[in-house]
Amino acid sequence: MYLLGGRPPGASRTYPGTRAGVPALDVRPFAMPGRLVFAWHSPTWDGAIAFHDPTGQGEVLSTAYLLPPATFSDVVEQEMWRRPGVDHDLSEVLGRGRQVLGPGRYETLHLTGELDGRPVVTFSADDPSALEPGEILIAPITDPAWTPLFVAASAVVVDVGAPFSHAAIVSRELGIPCVVSATEASKRIGDGALIEVNGDTGTVTILEHAAESAVQ
Repeated sequence: MYLLGGRPPGASRTYPGTRAGVPALDVRPFAMPGRLVFAWHSPTWDGAIAFHDPTGQGEVLSTAYLLPPATFSDVVEQEMWRRPGVDHDLSEVLGRGRQVLGPGRYETLHLTGELDGRPVVTFSADDPSALEPGEILIAPITDPAWTPLFVAASAVVVDVGAPFSHAAIVSRELGIPCVVSATEASKRIGDGALIEVNGDTGTVTILEHAAESAVQ
Protein backbone atom coordinates (compact mmCIF):
# COMPACT_ATOMS: atom_id res chain seq x y z
CA MET A 1 0.00 0.00 0.00
CA TYR A 2 2.86 2.40 0.70
CA LEU A 3 4.09 2.10 -2.89
CA LEU A 4 0.92 2.14 -4.97
CA GLY A 5 -1.53 3.68 -2.50
CA GLY A 6 -5.11 2.71 -1.78
CA ARG A 7 -7.06 1.07 1.02
CA PRO A 8 -6.93 -2.70 1.59
CA PRO A 9 -10.25 -4.45 2.28
CA GLY A 10 -11.26 -3.90 5.89
CA ALA A 11 -8.60 -1.25 6.57
CA SER A 12 -9.36 2.03 8.32
CA ARG A 13 -6.77 4.07 6.47
CA THR A 14 -6.21 5.07 2.86
CA TYR A 15 -2.56 5.24 1.86
CA PRO A 16 -1.57 7.99 -0.59
CA GLY A 17 1.25 5.91 -2.08
CA THR A 18 4.59 7.18 -3.30
CA ARG A 19 5.08 9.98 -5.80
CA ALA A 20 6.33 7.50 -8.39
CA GLY A 21 3.38 5.18 -7.81
CA VAL A 22 5.16 2.11 -9.17
CA PRO A 23 6.10 -1.29 -7.65
CA ALA A 24 9.55 -2.03 -6.22
CA LEU A 25 12.26 -2.49 -8.82
CA ASP A 26 13.16 -5.84 -7.25
CA VAL A 27 12.12 -7.95 -4.25
CA ARG A 28 14.58 -10.33 -2.60
CA PRO A 29 14.92 -12.30 0.66
CA PHE A 30 17.50 -10.82 3.02
CA ALA A 31 18.93 -11.83 6.43
CA MET A 32 19.48 -8.73 8.60
CA PRO A 33 21.95 -8.89 11.47
CA GLY A 34 20.28 -8.15 14.80
CA ARG A 35 17.35 -9.28 16.88
CA LEU A 36 13.59 -9.39 16.34
CA VAL A 37 12.09 -7.53 19.31
CA PHE A 38 8.50 -8.46 18.55
CA ALA A 39 6.32 -9.23 15.55
CA TRP A 40 2.64 -9.28 14.70
CA HIS A 41 0.43 -10.07 11.73
CA SER A 42 -1.05 -6.91 10.20
CA PRO A 43 -4.66 -7.19 9.06
CA THR A 44 -4.12 -3.97 7.10
CA TRP A 45 -1.90 -5.44 4.38
CA ASP A 46 -1.95 -9.15 5.30
CA GLY A 47 1.75 -9.17 6.13
CA ALA A 48 4.09 -8.85 9.08
CA ILE A 49 4.98 -5.88 11.26
CA ALA A 50 7.92 -5.91 13.66
CA PHE A 51 10.56 -3.99 15.55
CA HIS A 52 14.15 -4.83 14.67
CA ASP A 53 17.02 -4.23 17.09
CA PRO A 54 20.18 -3.92 14.95
CA THR A 55 22.41 -4.11 18.02
CA GLY A 56 21.13 -7.54 19.09
CA GLN A 57 22.74 -10.90 18.45
CA GLY A 58 21.62 -13.14 15.64
CA GLU A 59 19.85 -12.43 12.37
CA VAL A 60 16.33 -11.62 11.23
CA LEU A 61 14.89 -13.05 8.02
CA SER A 62 13.26 -10.29 6.01
CA THR A 63 12.31 -9.12 2.53
CA ALA A 64 14.33 -6.44 0.76
CA TYR A 65 12.65 -4.05 -1.68
CA LEU A 66 14.78 -2.20 -4.22
CA LEU A 67 13.58 1.43 -4.14
CA PRO A 68 14.95 4.76 -5.38
CA PRO A 69 15.89 7.15 -2.52
CA ALA A 70 12.85 9.38 -3.12
CA THR A 71 10.50 6.40 -2.96
CA PHE A 72 12.11 5.18 0.28
CA SER A 73 11.58 8.66 1.74
CA ASP A 74 7.90 8.48 0.79
CA VAL A 75 7.57 5.12 2.57
CA VAL A 76 9.11 6.56 5.74
CA GLU A 77 6.72 9.52 5.66
CA GLN A 78 3.65 7.29 5.32
CA GLU A 79 4.83 5.05 8.15
CA MET A 80 4.73 8.14 10.37
CA TRP A 81 1.24 9.11 9.09
CA ARG A 82 2.55 12.01 7.04
CA ARG A 83 1.98 12.78 3.39
CA PRO A 84 4.86 11.80 1.08
CA GLY A 85 6.87 14.47 -0.65
CA VAL A 86 9.95 15.02 1.52
CA ASP A 87 13.29 13.91 0.08
CA HIS A 88 15.42 12.84 3.04
CA ASP A 89 19.19 13.21 2.84
CA LEU A 90 20.36 9.66 3.49
CA SER A 91 24.09 10.41 3.48
CA GLU A 92 24.38 10.01 7.26
CA VAL A 93 22.90 6.53 7.44
CA LEU A 94 24.90 5.43 4.39
CA GLY A 95 28.12 6.80 5.87
CA ARG A 96 27.71 6.09 9.60
CA GLY A 97 25.16 3.28 9.62
CA ARG A 98 22.52 5.16 11.63
CA GLN A 99 20.45 8.31 11.20
CA VAL A 100 17.72 9.82 13.38
CA LEU A 101 15.10 11.70 11.36
CA GLY A 102 12.84 12.50 14.31
CA PRO A 103 11.34 11.24 17.57
CA GLY A 104 8.80 8.87 16.00
CA ARG A 105 8.87 5.11 16.49
CA TYR A 106 9.93 4.53 12.90
CA GLU A 107 12.19 7.53 12.33
CA THR A 108 15.58 5.99 13.07
CA LEU A 109 17.26 4.59 9.97
CA HIS A 110 19.72 1.69 10.17
CA LEU A 111 22.11 0.39 7.53
CA THR A 112 21.79 -3.37 7.90
CA GLY A 113 24.15 -4.52 5.16
CA GLU A 114 24.39 -4.79 1.39
CA LEU A 115 22.63 -6.84 -1.26
CA ASP A 116 24.23 -7.07 -4.71
CA GLY A 117 26.40 -4.07 -3.82
CA ARG A 118 23.44 -1.89 -2.84
CA PRO A 119 22.88 -0.65 0.75
CA VAL A 120 19.98 -2.15 2.69
CA VAL A 121 18.35 0.42 4.98
CA THR A 122 15.50 -0.16 7.40
CA PHE A 123 13.79 1.98 10.02
CA SER A 124 12.62 1.20 13.52
CA ALA A 125 12.37 2.73 16.97
CA ASP A 126 15.60 4.25 18.28
CA ASP A 127 15.13 2.11 21.39
CA PRO A 128 12.10 -0.16 20.96
CA SER A 129 12.29 -1.24 24.60
CA ALA A 130 11.87 2.29 25.94
CA LEU A 131 8.91 4.57 26.57
CA GLU A 132 9.13 8.05 28.00
CA PRO A 133 7.56 8.36 31.48
CA GLY A 134 3.90 9.21 31.09
CA GLU A 135 3.55 7.76 27.61
CA ILE A 136 0.78 5.29 26.85
CA LEU A 137 1.60 1.96 25.24
CA ILE A 138 -0.72 1.22 22.30
CA ALA A 139 -0.26 -2.06 20.44
CA PRO A 140 -2.18 -4.64 18.39
CA ILE A 141 -1.53 -7.25 21.09
CA THR A 142 1.17 -7.97 23.67
CA ASP A 143 3.05 -11.01 24.92
CA PRO A 144 5.93 -11.51 27.41
CA ALA A 145 8.42 -9.92 24.98
CA TRP A 146 6.59 -6.63 25.48
CA THR A 147 6.82 -6.64 29.29
CA PRO A 148 9.79 -4.18 29.57
CA LEU A 149 7.70 -1.51 27.83
CA PHE A 150 5.05 -1.65 30.56
CA VAL A 151 7.40 -0.35 33.27
CA ALA A 152 7.46 3.27 32.09
CA ALA A 153 3.96 3.29 30.56
CA SER A 154 1.21 5.23 32.32
CA ALA A 155 -1.48 3.11 30.64
CA VAL A 156 -1.89 0.34 28.06
CA VAL A 157 -4.31 0.01 25.15
CA VAL A 158 -4.43 -3.07 22.91
CA ASP A 159 -6.50 -3.92 19.85
CA VAL A 160 -7.03 -7.53 20.92
CA GLY A 161 -7.23 -8.92 24.43
CA ALA A 162 -9.29 -10.30 27.29
CA PRO A 163 -9.43 -10.00 31.11
CA PHE A 164 -6.75 -12.70 31.46
CA SER A 165 -4.58 -11.71 28.50
CA HIS A 166 -0.95 -10.66 28.90
CA ALA A 167 -1.69 -6.92 28.71
CA ALA A 168 -4.42 -7.06 31.34
CA ILE A 169 -2.46 -9.22 33.79
CA VAL A 170 0.77 -7.20 33.64
CA SER A 171 -1.11 -3.91 33.88
CA ARG A 172 -2.94 -5.10 37.00
CA GLU A 173 0.35 -6.16 38.59
CA LEU A 174 1.85 -2.72 37.88
CA GLY A 175 -1.28 -0.83 38.88
CA ILE A 176 -1.76 1.00 35.58
CA PRO A 177 -4.99 1.38 33.56
CA CYS A 178 -5.50 -1.02 30.69
CA VAL A 179 -8.14 -1.21 27.96
CA VAL A 180 -8.27 -4.38 25.85
CA SER A 181 -10.24 -5.10 22.68
CA ALA A 182 -9.98 -1.46 21.58
CA THR A 183 -10.64 -2.20 17.93
CA GLU A 184 -7.89 -0.86 15.62
CA ALA A 185 -6.63 1.55 18.30
CA SER A 186 -3.04 1.01 17.15
CA LYS A 187 -3.98 2.30 13.70
CA ARG A 188 -6.54 4.95 14.65
CA ILE A 189 -4.44 6.69 17.33
CA GLY A 190 -1.35 8.36 15.87
CA ASP A 191 2.01 8.64 17.63
CA GLY A 192 1.91 11.81 19.74
CA ALA A 193 -1.86 11.97 20.25
CA LEU A 194 -3.19 13.05 23.65
CA ILE A 195 -5.58 10.43 25.01
CA GLU A 196 -7.32 9.48 28.26
CA VAL A 197 -7.51 5.83 29.29
CA ASN A 198 -10.14 4.69 31.80
CA GLY A 199 -9.47 1.13 32.85
CA ASP A 200 -12.61 0.98 35.01
CA THR A 201 -15.01 1.75 32.16
CA GLY A 202 -12.84 0.30 29.39
CA THR A 203 -12.89 3.51 27.37
CA VAL A 204 -10.24 5.43 25.46
CA THR A 205 -10.90 9.11 24.72
CA ILE A 206 -8.86 11.02 22.15
CA LEU A 207 -8.38 14.50 23.58
CA GLU A 208 -6.09 15.76 20.84
CA HIS A 209 -5.18 14.05 17.58
CA ALA A 210 -1.52 13.75 16.56
CA ALA A 211 -0.49 16.03 13.73
CA GLU A 212 0.63 13.09 11.59
CA SER A 213 -2.78 11.37 11.93
CA ALA A 214 -4.25 13.94 9.55
CA VAL A 215 -3.56 11.49 6.70
CA GLN A 216 -6.71 9.44 6.29
